[in-house]
Amino acid sequence: MNELAQTPGGDGSAARAAELRVGLFGPFRITDAAGADRTPKGAKAKALVAMVLMAPDQCRSRPYLAQSLWSDRAQAQALASLRQAISEIRSALGPAADAFQADRKAVAFRPGAVETDIDAAQEKTAQGLPFLEDVQSTDGALSEWLAQMRGQFSVQERLARRLPVEIRSAGSADEMHHRLLTHGIANSIGDWCALRIAAIADDPDRLARNGPEDLAQYLLSTRVEANGERAAAHVALAEGEPYAPKWSMSAAITADPVALLDDSEMLRLVNRTVERTMLDLAPGHADAATNDYLAAGTLGAVRLIFRNRPGDLKLAKTQLARNFEVHRKGIYLAWLAYVTTLERAEKDFRDQRALQENADALCRKALELDPYGSMTLALVSYTSSFILGDRARGVELATQALEINRANPLAWLFRGAAYSLEGDGERGLRDSEYSQRIQGGGFYSYVVDTFSCAAATSAGMLDDAVRYAERASKKAPLYRAPLRYLTAIHAARGDMEELRLAIRRLRRLEPEFTIDSLRDKEYPVPGLRAIGLVKSV
Repeated sequence: MNELAQTPGGDGSAARAAELRVGLFGPFRITDAAGADRTPKGAKAKALVAMVLMAPDQCRSRPYLAQSLWSDRAQAQALASLRQAISEIRSALGPAADAFQADRKAVAFRPGAVETDIDAAQEKTAQGLPFLEDVQSTDGALSEWLAQMRGQFSVQERLARRLPVEIRSAGSADEMHHRLLTHGIANSIGDWCALRIAAIADDPDRLARNGPEDLAQYLLSTRVEANGERAAAHVALAEGEPYAPKWSMSAAITADPVALLDDSEMLRLVNRTVERTMLDLAPGHADAATNDYLAAGTLGAVRLIFRNRPGDLKLAKTQLARNFEVHRKGIYLAWLAYVTTLERAEKDFRDQRALQENADALCRKALELDPYGSMTLALVSYTSSFILGDRARGVELATQALEINRANPLAWLFRGAAYSLEGDGERGLRDSEYSQRIQGGGFYSYVVDTFSCAAATSAGMLDDAVRYAERASKKAPLYRAPLRYLTAIHAARGDMEELRLAIRRLRRLEPEFTIDSLRDKEYPVPGLRAIGLVKSV
């Protein structure tokens, strides 16, 4: 049902006036453009409307709705009850019924036809208006969904009042050093996690003045002391009430405030700090789906995406979709778009065209919701290059991401990938190597190594490419991409013993692989095809 699965507003329809207004907080209510009440009476019909509206693309499959609303019935009975609820909703909507679309596979609202109060979720929850206040059910699945959604919105409201991390700065260096370091950390954590972080001046009297309830869960202290041409930067994280030290790290950076903008040591300190802080913010078990975990933004999904174990991408997609339901930010859709690149690379899809259409819709909506997010721009950049084949757009978006946050290692990496896919191996390698210098060396470092391998291959630096690929494969043994590059490079060089070993390693993950796979135009190695290496295999 492609016509129902379009991302809202993707065809420009969001610019038209909404035909229906739906209040999801407090008593559920639907009104039309004239203000007439169009609310269906049944609790299941109300919940059905809410479930469809809360989906990222405002579209739900019939089996999903039947199972979620009538979990205590056999499938045939549940689907029959779903048909009755759809008829009830159409009847209640009256002249606006054409905004509510259904076919044999899915149920959806026409893009741009409905306006909701989801953007006021925190305010409504703070006012004591819970999600779907007048909807109750004895059905187990529906009751669980209602409890989960209400809990998530409640946590979001609490987090809005109490920041998870507060950053304070001190030291003898000039103001520019303090601003670039503290705001660089705050912006980067926000980019990765969709979390609001405070970056403020040091204020030792704040606790005495405001009390412990005003404190964030974590305190990140930065200190920069200048001495001649160099400066010493120190970062420390503390937790609790009162704050207790957890870890600290230091780096030598330039004392020149102008050169600081491109000082790789300072940018690396930012990224090391961000990665350590993210690990502390994230729960101990990456696949736990508690309300606090969901409310923490993209933390859980990012860990799943880069953990690279079987089933992780499916869990990550579920996590991101749930986050988007309660916190409609473009960053969640951008990460979902990035997941399509991994599905393409791992051949974890059935319909190439559908994959591309989904990626395109996610990218467009992500940029619509978050046009100035550095991580959103970076993720859409790579999806544009790898899935949609628009390498010039990939370069453009990654450049915009770097203009907003030069500490973003993925923006450097993805711009390098776009350059390499365009055939500019020199610039591709330069950007990839800069990403190597400033990355934090943590959970995504194997991806940086893999992209560096691709860039080095494009630039003709095959020894470096092999070194990067081997390093990536050691860090992430289940990741196929570096093994594909090793196979192609050894085959092109005629290194038969190394080639046999590489093929053996790749077949453990991809049993159907043969050397002829590299020549298949559908095989996910666009970088190798771009430089013609597969022709020599």
